[in-house]
Amino acid sequence: MLHTTKIRILFVCLGNICRSPAAEIVCRATLLNAGLTERVEVDSCGTAAYHVGCRLDSRMLAALRHAGYEYGGHLARQLRKRDGEEFNFIVPQDDENLRDVKHMLHGCKAHIIPMCKWFPRGCDLHEVPDPYYGDAADFESVVQLLADSMPRFLEDVRAWLSE
Repeated sequence: MLHTTKIRILFVCLGNICRSPAAEIVCRATLLNAGLTERVEVDSCGTAAYHVGCRLDSRMLAALRHAGYEYGGHLARQLRKRDGEEFNFIVPQDDENLRDVKHMLHGCKAHIIPMCKWFPRGCDLHEVPDPYYGDAADFESVVQLLADSMPRFLEDVRAWLSE
């Protein structure tokens, strides 16, 4: 039997307009399909302040819509020190942001786990590639990678909920 405690997950990338909000949106859809939205809260942010207050990159929005994901609005924000205390799990999308999160939130109670932990078996990538300077196919590849990672991610979410 699962406990009633709600867990909070924060996805992190550099500017919070491409990868981390895409991970948030794909994860939210996965949780909805699994009936876990009352038990798990997801959010996203960036380590840099480049795009604070901006909406999702239009190319990522197009890729998400093309893949069938709903977009409920998003305004980029920067990682805050208190995120390390308010979230149970923080999921950086790449190695640079993993290093930055560990530095910025040194000593926090949250578990910091790179997104690549849940990549499909056989995937030769070790981080979610940044599509910002790429084309539409790069954005679609990121959405697909995140979607392909969600079954393994959901296994861990269920385990976290039962702890």
